Amino acid sequence: MNETVKPLNRKVVIEKEQLKRELGVFALFSAGYGNVGSSIYYALGATAFFALGASPIVIALAGLFFVLTVWTFSEGATMMPYSGGVSHFARKAFNESFSFFAAWIHLLTYIVTVAISVYTAGEYLKVFIPFVKTAIPVSVGDFSFATSPRVITIIIAFVFVLALMYMNIRGVKEATSFNIFFAIIDIFTQALLILIGIALMLNLGKFVEYYRLGEGYWPRNFNAWVQGFAVAMIAFTGIGTISQMAEETVDYKKKIPLAYLWLIVMVLVMSITLPVVVNSAIPPPELVAQKEDAIAAFAGRMPDLRLFGGAISLSGIFVPWVSFLAVTILLMAANAGVMGASRLAYSMGEHRQIPAFIFKLHRHYNTPHVAILLISFVAVFLLSMGFFSHDIFVKLAKLYAFSSMLIFAIAHFSIIWLRIKSPEMERPWKIKGNIKIKGKEIPVSAAIGLIMNIFVWVVISSGEAWTRMIGLSWIALGFILYIFFRKKSKLPVMEEVTIERVVEAAYQPVDYGGIIVPTAGHLEAKMIHVACKIALRDKSSILAMHVVEVPMTLPVEAEIPAETEKGEKALERAAVIAKKYYNLSIDTKIVKTRSAGKAIVEAASLSKADLILLGQSGKTKSDEILSGNTVKYVAKNAPCRVFINISEKV
Repeated sequence: MNETVKPLNRKVVIEKEQLKRELGVFALFSAGYGNVGSSIYYALGATAFFALGASPIVIALAGLFFVLTVWTFSEGATMMPYSGGVSHFARKAFNESFSFFAAWIHLLTYIVTVAISVYTAGEYLKVFIPFVKTAIPVSVGDFSFATSPRVITIIIAFVFVLALMYMNIRGVKEATSFNIFFAIIDIFTQALLILIGIALMLNLGKFVEYYRLGEGYWPRNFNAWVQGFAVAMIAFTGIGTISQMAEETVDYKKKIPLAYLWLIVMVLVMSITLPVVVNSAIPPPELVAQKEDAIAAFAGRMPDLRLFGGAISLSGIFVPWVSFLAVTILLMAANAGVMGASRLAYSMGEHRQIPAFIFKLHRHYNTPHVAILLISFVAVFLLSMGFFSHDIFVKLAKLYAFSSMLIFAIAHFSIIWLRIKSPEMERPWKIKGNIKIKGKEIPVSAAIGLIMNIFVWVVISSGEAWTRMIGLSWIALGFILYIFFRKKSKLPVMEEVTIERVVEAAYQPVDYGGIIVPTAGHLEAKMIHVACKIALRDKSSILAMHVVEVPMTLPVEAEIPAETEKGEKALERAAVIAKKYYNLSIDTKIVKTRSAGKAIVEAASLSKADLILLGQSGKTKSDEILSGNTVKYVAKNAPCRVFINISEKV
C-alpha cells in the first residue's frame, strides 16, 4: 500500500538515553583490570631496561604510588560520576583551558597506548611467525638481503592500527562479558605462572648476586632508579577506566571504591610477584635483550615437569598460550585506546575545545571518522619512528610515562583544589588522612602523589631528547590550536562552552498499557496499520519509537543529525498514517542507545505495554538493527507479547 502523506504540526520528542545503572563491582573490576593488567606485558621489559635486577623493587615502589592515585580517582569518581574523567575533574576545579590541557594530554596517553600495545602484540607473535624473531635471507637473482625483525614488527603494528581504525570507523561494539572472560583468563594464567615460578624457579639469592655483580645487573646511579620508577608506573595505567564507567554503575558511591579496592589488591599481587619470579629466572642482561616479550621469555624458561615416568614440557605449553593471550589482551587494550580517544575527541568537540570537522560524524556509520583517522595517523607516525631508531619500544614506554605522570598529577591537583574551592560538595568516598590548612582539609596522599608525579615528569622530560621533543611539541601544538580556534570562533578561552541542543526532552512514561512499534530506519508502514487496527478494536495507545544505536566510538549523549532527521521523517509518516486512515493520534519518540534491544524492552517495561510489533523489511542497512540478535533479545526479555512481521489480516 502506497500512501501520500502530508506533514502534521507535531513535535518529536528526542530521548537521550540515560545510561542504565547495571554495572556491579565485578564488571567494574574486570574492565579496570583489563586495561591495567595488559600493561604488564610491556611494562616489565621496559622497566628492566633501566632498573635491571632491581625491577621488582621499583615496580613495588610504583605500586605504592598507584594506591595513592587510586584513592584520588575514588574520591573524584564518586564525587563527579560522569564519563569525563580527569578532564571533568579539571573543569570543575579550575577552568576550561585547564580542562583542555587535561583532555589533550589524555588524548596523547590513549594514542601511545595504541602504539605501544600493537607494537608489543607484534613482538609476541614471534612464536608464531619466524621472521618476526630472526632475520631471514632473501635472494632475487643477483640481489640479496636479509629481513629486519624490527621492521617486520612495525609493519605488523601498522596493519593492526589500520584494522582497528577500520573497525572503529565502521562501528565496533564493546562486550562487557567478553572483557570479563579475558580478564578472568588473564588473571588465571598470570597466577599459574607465578605459582609455577615460585615452586620451580624462585631463587631470592639471585638478587643479592645481581647487586654484587653491579654494572649490567643493577642500576648504576640514581637517575637509572628514577627512570626505572617512571617507566614502572606504566604498569599501573588505565586507572581512569573505572571512573569513566561511573554513570553506568549501580550504587556507585559504594561499588566504585570497592572495585578500586579489588583492583589494588589484584594488581599489586600480580605486578609485584610476577617480576620477582621473572627476574629470578632470567638474568637482567638476557631479560633486557628480550624486553619486548618478557612474559613469553619467562614462559620459555620453565623446566620440564616429570610425572609418572614421563616429561611434560611446560615451556612448550605456556609459550604459545602466553603469546596468544598477550596478543589478544594487547589488541583489546589498543582497541579500547582508539575508542577512548574517539569518545574523548567528541567530548572535546562538544565543549568547543577543537574544531567541529574533527568530531564530525560519518554519514553512514555515525562514528567520528575524522577523529579516528587522525588518532590512527598519529599512532602510525609514532610507530614509524622505529624505522630510524632501534629502541622505539623504550621510547614509546617513556612517552607513555611522560603523559601518564601529567594525567596523574592533574588528577591529584584537581582533587586538592576542589577541597579548597568547593568544600561543600558531597564526597561519598573521601580520602582518609587529611591536614587542615586555613580550615580546608587537604588530602596528604594526593599532595604526596602530586609532588612525586611532577618530580618524575621533570626527570623524564630532562632525560631523553626524543621524549621531551614529542611530548612538549604535542602540548604546544594543542594550545596553539585551542587558542586559535577559540579566538576565531569568538569564544572565551577560559570559560566552559557547549553545543546547544535544539530539541531534547525527557521520556514521559504513560501509566497504561499499549502497543510499541519500533523502527531503526525505513518505516514499516504495515506494522503501523496493524497497530492502528488493534488500537481501534482494543482502544489501546500506540507508541512509535525510532531507535538510534550510538557507536561505542561516541559518548551515548552524542548528537547524530542524520539519524535524528531520518527518525523524524519515519515518525512523521507513522503519525500521518494513523491520523489519515484511522483518525488516531499516536505518541512518538526517538531513543539514543547503545543497544536497540535493551531500549525497546526498557520502553515496554516503562510504558507497561501489552504488545511490541517488529517489522523486518531489510530494505536498508539500518533496518538490520531490528533483526538478528535484537529480535532474539526482545523476544526473550520483553515483558509483553512480541509479534514479528504480523499480517494486517491477523
